[in-house]
Amino acid sequence: MKINNWNNLTQQQCIVREICEELATEIKTEKILGVVDYDYPTFHLTMHCILCTIVSG
Repeated sequence: MKINNWNNLTQQQCIVREICEELATEIKTEKILGVVDYDYPTFHLTMHCILCTIVSG
């Protein structure tokens, strides 16, 4: 799937980029906490949970 040029980025790189773009905040990823899957009535959600700390912003 080619959406917003996220190809070839790790999950950690994606969250660092997204937080920077949306919140103008630099973060550091610390630890992958896990993956949560949930089926809603109209769609399926997969949420990757990553512990992060704020570096600046």
